[in-house]
Amino acid sequence: MPDIKRGKFIAFVGPDGVGKSTQVEKAQEYIRSQGVEVMYLKEPGTTSVGKLIESTVKDPSVELGFESELFLFLAARAQAVDRIIRPALKRGAIVVGDRFDLCTEAYQGAGRFHNDESIMRVIQLANALAVRDARPDVELYLTAPSALREVRLRASGKLDRMESAGSAFFERVAAHYQRIAELPREYHGRNIVNIDASPCADNVFTSSVKPVLENLIASLR
Repeated sequence: MPDIKRGKFIAFVGPDGVGKSTQVEKAQEYIRSQGVEVMYLKEPGTTSVGKLIESTVKDPSVELGFESELFLFLAARAQAVDRIIRPALKRGAIVVGDRFDLCTEAYQGAGRFHNDESIMRVIQLANALAVRDARPDVELYLTAPSALREVRLRASGKLDRMESAGSAFFERVAAHYQRIAELPREYHGRNIVNIDASPCADNVFTSSVKPVLENLIASLR
């Protein structure tokens, strides 16, 4: 029996309102259409533990400290790596993630803690422990102007606790993503692809997302 190639992990990252979830859905459909197993991961609530954490961190009525929020997200990630990502990669599947470890740097490190260096070091060390050998093979960083992001968020309906954090919070989040995306790969070791998500979702997928998926699928064959 031939050895099964290790699968691939692609994560969609970026601030709220850029259309990550829409592109994740399109990516899953395309991968399935090519006869490849796809495993969906939406942070933090994919595992049973993650669902409990998600209900807490998104509930506007919950008075949750920023430190507690940080470690809850990390706990959900560690559980997802153990129960979903690592087994799927072992089977040769493609894992499609809606957010991953870079999001904690952006949302908690930059957004909540204003880029505090000591907090960022804690996040990076804790992420390394949670993720270990399950880092994404490629991260698609979706960008869009802040005005467009806000319009899309409002159109999505009632905002949860995280989505209600305010424009200054999201500007810090977007600025951190942009800073990391502009750094050379040697600095952070990430394979980041910048994608302008301003056009309609179909155009974004066809012109920018689909070519990346084609390369991932080809590498498995």
